[in-house]
Amino acid sequence: MKRFLSVLIGSILVGSLLGCNAAPTQTSFPTESSSPCVGRAFTIGDISDDPDEVIRGDLPLASYLAEHLASFGYVCGKMLVTDTVDEMIAAIKNEEVDIYMDSMYPATLVSNATGAQPILRRWRNCDPEYYSVIFTTPDSGITAVEDLPGHMIAMDRSYSTSGFALPAAYLIDHGLKLVVKDAYTEPVAEDEVGIFFSLDDKNTLNLVLEGKVSAGATDDYYFGKWGQEAPGRLVNLAETASMPRQAVLVRPGLGSDLQEAIKEQLSQAHLNPTGFSVLDQAAQTCKFDDTPDGINAAFAQMKQMHDKLKQIPGWQEAFLQGH
Repeated sequence: MKRFLSVLIGSILVGSLLGCNAAPTQTSFPTESSSPCVGRAFTIGDISDDPDEVIRGDLPLASYLAEHLASFGYVCGKMLVTDTVDEMIAAIKNEEVDIYMDSMYPATLVSNATGAQPILRRWRNCDPEYYSVIFTTPDSGITAVEDLPGHMIAMDRSYSTSGFALPAAYLIDHGLKLVVKDAYTEPVAEDEVGIFFSLDDKNTLNLVLEGKVSAGATDDYYFGKWGQEAPGRLVNLAETASMPRQAVLVRPGLGSDLQEAIKEQLSQAHLNPTGFSVLDQAAQTCKFDDTPDGINAAFAQMKQMHDKLKQIPGWQEAFLQGH
């Protein structure tokens, strides 16, 4: 009952944060890894629709950190995986998560709502940074983003960094009016660009290739991969600025000594064989470090971006639905 209430409260808080009066939708319960120990568990939080995969990859890292933070009372590692951002907000507010790792936009939303603070950058898939690509097909008739008004573009999710935040902000900065649509078949006015959330990069690709939408957005990794698999079938319309690949947040309430110890252990994990092996299992993480300008500078930039994105008609409703 306590967790159910916390999830509802988290949804309401997110709505307040985003300036949205829509009622929160039904949410599911987080997925937890089983904890074989009795005592304090060091818990890593993540958001995914495939919790088993995330737990297999990141649980060894949670156990590694628990072992190296034993002096703070940790006796084991645990994972808590939620379906949506507002569920992660509720989990952090309920002190069920110690650190949360994600890309910059959902991490910013969680930080805004909970006070969780960024401490490091995560080199997920060995990438320190990434950017978004807005693309179409050669036969679409679209040769520049200025041609997009009156058309539909597929994007990943309402809280995706590369699949929504970066490309949407880019289009806004180029003077385009964006409106979120519930279906890719909905009409799009001549002076607006419709956004349909495909919920997956591969879905975005298929919608574009099948001509169901006029353009799509994805990250540089997927666009490069798709280009190698079938050269010439996609056209690069625009590339956004880069962002840190992922960030690590520590929840409020952890003492400064513990926060520094977490930061130290993560920063040094790649320097020893055991730590390197554990990181490799965690989505091929090469290391954790700080950005040249400091991770907080990237968060400040993303917060400014969010101020634009939350004004897009239909975005708040899609976010609260987990789309």
